[in-house]
Amino acid sequence: MSQEIQIVSDGDSISAIGDAQAAKRFLASLGLKAEEFNARHSEALAAAGVTLQAGSTMAQECGRWAKITADSAQKIKEFGLMTSKRSGLQLGAVQVKERSGIKGLVEFEKGSFKRINPGTLAGLGTAMLQMEMELAMQEIQDYLATIDAKVDDVLRAQKDAVLSNMIGVEILVDDAMDEYRLTGHIYQVTWEKIQSSALIIAQTQAYALRQLEATAESVSAKQSSRDLLQSLKKGRVSTQEWLAVLARSVQLQDASAMLELDRVQTTAPDELDQHRLSLKSARGHRLDRIASIVDRLAASAKGAGDAANRQILLHPSNAPASVELANEIGARASEFSRTVELDRQVEAIEARPWKDAAQEAGGKLIQTSTQGLNEAKQWGTAAIGGAVTVSEQAIRNLRHRLPAGDKPGSDEPGAASAAGQADETSPDSQRS
Repeated sequence: MSQEIQIVSDGDSISAIGDAQAAKRFLASLGLKAEEFNARHSEALAAAGVTLQAGSTMAQECGRWAKITADSAQKIKEFGLMTSKRSGLQLGAVQVKERSGIKGLVEFEKGSFKRINPGTLAGLGTAMLQMEMELAMQEIQDYLATIDAKVDDVLRAQKDAVLSNMIGVEILVDDAMDEYRLTGHIYQVTWEKIQSSALIIAQTQAYALRQLEATAESVSAKQSSRDLLQSLKKGRVSTQEWLAVLARSVQLQDASAMLELDRVQTTAPDELDQHRLSLKSARGHRLDRIASIVDRLAASAKGAGDAANRQILLHPSNAPASVELANEIGARASEFSRTVELDRQVEAIEARPWKDAAQEAGGKLIQTSTQGLNEAKQWGTAAIGGAVTVSEQAIRNLRHRLPAGDKPGSDEPGAASAAGQADETSPDSQRS
């Protein structure tokens, strides 16, 4: 026995609309963890053509939702889903067999999906985006709890007035989210309170990014061993603080976007598709900017750690400590990246043992000395050979300039006559 379910994807998540168990089996076949829709999304799901019981059980019985992974994205692509031009959502239908957990039990049937009207798709797409952002917000909340970051303490320590206003914005947005979770809607009076909060959140986020850029510059590898160690010590603290502020700003932006979508769905439903797409695009651009700064910070920390490793021979105490601090900064950057879906991973630097550096330096010294000795030997041999060559050339020149009979070693008559004349004029011949 098989059941047909409709599937809708926005590229980042996927919904399986229909029998809840069949939807769960389908998502499991893709290696995804199925999540229940929130009860406040029941109106959009009911509009999708699902006939279910009224009340809170509606969202639980109509289907399942899941966040797409890199592996599942390729499998979903193979289904050949059709894309709605207006909403940008990908649509299709599958036949799910009764048994599950075995690969290949899901078959796609092209053209079998039910036609869903544009208004319904807009509501469903909005519910999916809200589910994505709510999951992201929860992950950030877990991240802040894990690192035990006191964001408000960091903000209070700053002199910038915008940062102090951020604390008030946090309270207003959190209160509005409580109302939304409780009632499923954001009321006009509450919306008016938080409308101006977007600017303050954006300014705080920009300030945090500038602080992280400053940290990246401060841990430059072009420093002495002592200065580098001090820069990394300060950088470790500032990195933790400003990544926490940055994460909180992303969380508040997602919360504001969720509430904004609800207001548009209530007041201007015809504009919901375009508003959802613009919010999704803006969110992607923000994360790209954040990723570039975090990548720069991680790269600076790695460069500083590598520089410290090169200094191990002369600074055996400072260098290992610097490498450890650089790794801490890189690990914090990686943890933040995973939390806000940047999917960055910073490879840890292995501290270089002093003994290894000393042995390598000794080997290079021996190699250099041996090479120098060989070069000296080669130079000496060449010099001696050159000297012999010059001497031989001098003798040849001298012989060339003397008369033929006067050349050294000549047997010509002129040589004997000259010798005889010398004998006649010698003192001994005069005495005789």
